[in-house]
Amino acid sequence: MRIVQSLRRALACFALLVTLGAASCASGLHEDRELAVDDLPIDILWSICLDAAQTEFRIDPAQMDIGKRSFVTRWRKDVRPLGMGVRRRAQFRIERRTEGSREHNPEAGVPTILYWVERQRYGDMSTPLEPKEDEWDDAGQDGEVERRLYRHLTIRIDQARGVALRKPERIDLGDPLRGKTR
Repeated sequence: MRIVQSLRRALACFALLVTLGAASCASGLHEDRELAVDDLPIDILWSICLDAAQTEFRIDPAQMDIGKRSFVTRWRKDVRPLGMGVRRRAQFRIERRTEGSREHNPEAGVPTILYWVERQRYGDMSTPLEPKEDEWDDAGQDGEVERRLYRHLTIRIDQARGVALRKPERIDLGDPLRGKTR
């Protein structure tokens, strides 16, 4: 009898933890866009990321960690009546790949820019033009803005290298939340 009660308690605690964990990470499912750059120092990549992000968003100084080389922009809102509002924000970080040695993995030790654009919307027609924070629902990633950021990043990287501007190849980005390719 005690085993059954303790098992029920354990299952109830587990269910509570899973529920709290799912509620706490509203946008946990995303796919990082990667851009590996092996011939530029991380400080220059950091300024390139800040410049590229400022073409679409405003930087949030409270969400910036220079030591970890990561930052999150402020929400860019496109508020419309009748529940058609959308907001977006970008998240950037620079990491060095450390999987194995350079002999086995050529990407090891190469600075990589990781970024993604989060999109949220509100769909309630009765929502006013200033929806509250809990009225926004996840709407996946914004592939169009990610493509524009990729273009800005490649232009700035080429400028830092001293290379003439080139037209970057088209990339197809999938949205893991909705399972679509844009």
